[in-house]
Amino acid sequence: MYADNATRTCVYHCTEGTFAEDDNRTCVTTCPPGTFARNATRLCAGGCPENSFADPLSRICVAECPIDPIHYGDPLFWTCLPVCADDSYGNPLSQQCVYDSDGHSNCPEDYFGDPTSQLCVQVCPMAEDLYADPVTRKCEIECSGDLVADNSTMRCVETCPTYPSYYADLDTMRCQPYCPNATFADDLSRQCVDDCPNDTYADNSTFRCVETCPQEPLTFGEAVNWECVEECPPDFYSDNSTMKCVDRCPEEDNTFGFSGDHTCVKVCPDGTYADEDSRQCVSGCDGGLFGDNISNTCVAECPKYPPLYADPLEDMCVGICSSVYYAYDGNRTCLEECPGEPGELYR
Repeated sequence: MYADNATRTCVYHCTEGTFAEDDNRTCVTTCPPGTFARNATRLCAGGCPENSFADPLSRICVAECPIDPIHYGDPLFWTCLPVCADDSYGNPLSQQCVYDSDGHSNCPEDYFGDPTSQLCVQVCPMAEDLYADPVTRKCEIECSGDLVADNSTMRCVETCPTYPSYYADLDTMRCQPYCPNATFADDLSRQCVDDCPNDTYADNSTFRCVETCPQEPLTFGEAVNWECVEECPPDFYSDNSTMKCVDRCPEEDNTFGFSGDHTCVKVCPDGTYADEDSRQCVSGCDGGLFGDNISNTCVAECPKYPPLYADPLEDMCVGICSSVYYAYDGNRTCLEECPGEPGELYR
């Protein structure tokens, strides 16, 4: 029996609000340290029954642990803890500790086990350089598999974000705002790559893969090594309209390839002539065309002003024909014999 101090009687069962304490055989309102009040039996016991938790603050077996200060119910030991044990995390939705299983936390969806606080959190701590890993559902130093760590969200991601602009450094498996030396930021894959994908060019001034090479410094995209170059390789010409190295300068821009500096020019330099067929500046015209030093083009008929004549010996428009020819104004050509009346020729 137990002494009931309220009624000053010996009782078999303590009244509501009090609990039987075995050491002193008394009914108490608060159980002694190390014991907990069971409401169903009105006893102070060393532990609580399943599905109730031992609250060390009130020393009562409770269905839910207190929230001020917050405690979490441990389903293995049926006790309320201010901090969950190792390999378990406080679930803010159920206010219970959830344990790891097979290396994965059992935190609720969109929550991750944080080993620094032993809590299920939605954002892993930036100060600890931890990232929310969707595979393990934990805050990890290193992400699983091919996932990369994104500092902007503190999450492990398949692809680094566009806003803010980050790229995956595959050596460190981190999203970085800038790629390390000798790699280039590829907007398509959001990765730092050694070689830019086709139809983009490696820009050494910005370390980015670009569709159009920059004009500061002036560079052009060449499709042999897919990089931006200041001077195009042999047999290619720098085209200012597309900022690319081309093997044939564009007709729509009326430009011609000059092999001296590998550029597309609207007017060929002196001593060269624009050839419409090859779209190049050539040193001499052929195919019945003549070099015109006034326009620096290959022409079928030499200009009247100033008066020039097509010299077949030099394939040039000249002011004075070679010594074996005579200048004829009719078709601006140099002739071996001058034309006369029909059926006659005059020298």
